[in-house]
Amino acid sequence: MGGLPSIIHVILLTFILEANSESIKHLKVTLISGRQGSLKCPHSLKNTDQNYISYWNKEAETICYVNFNGNADVQGCTALQLHVKEGEITLTITEVKHSDFGNYTGYLYTKDEHFECKVNLLVRHDSRMLPGSHGICTTAGPFLLLLPIAVVIWNFPFLL
Repeated sequence: MGGLPSIIHVILLTFILEANSESIKHLKVTLISGRQGSLKCPHSLKNTDQNYISYWNKEAETICYVNFNGNADVQGCTALQLHVKEGEITLTITEVKHSDFGNYTGYLYTKDEHFECKVNLLVRHDSRMLPGSHGICTTAGPFLLLLPIAVVIWNFPFLL
C-alpha cells in the first residue's frame, strides 16, 4: 500500500495540524481463525460524522486507509472493513488467518483532534468439537488413533 496521497495526508495531519490528541494504551484482542473478527477502539472525539481521515497500520505498514470529506476515498481495504462512528473506530477482518497475528495501530484525525489506539491481536484455533466426534479430537489425524495400539505393543511386546 502506500501511495503519495496517503503519505501527504499523514504528514500534514501529524506535523502541521495543532490538534488535541487522545491515546489509549495497548489493548489485547483474541480472535478465532476462520471467522470474522473486529478490532474496536473507543474514543471520545467529536464531529466524526464530518471530515476525517482514519487508517490502520499492522506493524509499520498501512493496511487500510479512509479519507472522508463527503465522499469516502478508500485504499487498501480489500479483506478489511474500516468503520468510524461516534465513540469508536473499528477494523473488521472478514476471515481471520494466523498471519493476522501482530500489533495494530488505529488512527483517527479530524480537523481539531487526533486519536491513536494500539491493539495486540492474538489468533487462536477454533476449538469447537466436530459433530459426531464424541469428545475425540478428530483434527489430529490417524496418529492419534494409532497411539493406543503403539502403547499396548510397547508395554506388551510378547503379544506380537
